[in-house]
Amino acid sequence: MFTSVTAATNEEMFDKVLRWLEYPDPSIDHETARRRHTAEIGRWLIDSDYFNGLQNGEIQSMWLHGVPGAGKTLLFFSAVETAKATFGTNKTKPFAYLYFDFGDPDTEQLSECCSLF
Repeated sequence: MFTSVTAATNEEMFDKVLRWLEYPDPSIDHETARRRHTAEIGRWLIDSDYFNGLQNGEIQSMWLHGVPGAGKTLLFFSAVETAKATFGTNKTKPFAYLYFDFGDPDTEQLSECCSLF
């Protein structure tokens, strides 16, 4: 009996980990933003002291917020591309990114998305 309970618990945990690993792929939203992006979008953000602080490690995270349609996705695309160009091959400075879309049930729950990190 104990063995079957342990096996069931291990299987449930395995299933839970698999569901967690299947989280939405941010590269899909990133490629969508790439198609809409132009060179000057986000230049003010990339040139800012705040973003410089992100790049040199004084600031650890960035949170863009605003009303729908304000341009957060395109600004964030600029930031991610700059970070990839700066740190993409540097294994000592990893970074992660995720696009939140409140129309997408997989990313609309902040607590679920933040549990990834």
